[in-house]
Amino acid sequence: MFYSAVSGFDEKGQIHDGCWDFTPPIPVTRSYYRCDRRFHTEALERLYVVGLLVGFVWEWMREYKVRAENARNIREVSRLNREVKRLRGDKYDGKDDIFALLDQAS
Repeated sequence: MFYSAVSGFDEKGQIHDGCWDFTPPIPVTRSYYRCDRRFHTEALERLYVVGLLVGFVWEWMREYKVRAENARNIREVSRLNREVKRLRGDKYDGKDDIFALLDQAS
């Protein structure tokens, strides 16, 4: 069971003392209480690292659509570049791309 005493102010500015106690749904098998006047963060450090990794994976999954669209655009640009080179050919070497495309279309 967890027990905590809290103090605070209510709406009228009066000091209000209260106590919280609850029983966790799963039994706690480890004790984090230490009487050495130091705030221990060892358990929190592991949770921080796990949370950071989960955050990176979450962000990677969230940005999947943007990366996929970027890859499609890159493929389209390279396809269009290949098409321009094919249309230009040796006949239009040294000429402007627009003139080569107009001449090829007519």
